[in-house]
Amino acid sequence: MADSTHATIAPAGECFYIWVSVSPDGKRLLFTAAGKGSYVSDLEGQIISELGYLNAPAWVNDNWVVGMNDLDDGHQVTSSDVIAVSIPAGNRQNLTLDLEEIALDPSVSVAADRIAFHNLKGEVFIMKIRIRD
Repeated sequence: MADSTHATIAPAGECFYIWVSVSPDGKRLLFTAAGKGSYVSDLEGQIISELGYLNAPAWVNDNWVVGMNDLDDGHQVTSSDVIAVSIPAGNRQNLTLDLEEIALDPSVSVAADRIAFHNLKGEVFIMKIRIRD
């Protein structure tokens, strides 16, 4: 069994943290603080970038993340788009603007050139992306 150490951090203060992941280079955290938004911090908890409203965020590479900008009526999702956000600039790009689907839960390939997501009917969509920094 591997040795392990751990630390507890609260980059956005006392709140409920979800969708936490480590960057591909292993130097930063991506997370959502429920009711506050999504953020990128260093491993010590210092906020690097405030991403705003971005649910289910996932790393694309060390400079970009994707997530969903979803709305609901309290019972069901009424709209949702997959959004790409650059770090630390915070530039946002809607990747599904022209798609007449509710795009949910994006996931990125290891090669960072494809994003998969699903709609409310459970249909799977895959888009090929090209990153130009």
